[in-house]
Amino acid sequence: MSNALAIAHNAAAGATVYDFLAGENQLKASFATERYELAWQIVRQPRLKYRLESAARRAKQCLRGRTPP
Repeated sequence: MSNALAIAHNAAAGATVYDFLAGENQLKASFATERYELAWQIVRQPRLKYRLESAARRAKQCLRGRTPP
């Protein structure tokens, strides 16, 4: 209900786009008229702990059957 009210309020104020942000669910699909791809970029110092974290994420994705980025 709050998204419907926010959309109506912003439309009345002249907005032509209402962004639901990242993620997919039925509510967003029911209100959407367009779909945009969102890409995440992580920039950080080259440190061992970050390489280990990235390796763990890739391993987890492989175990779940997803292709790592």
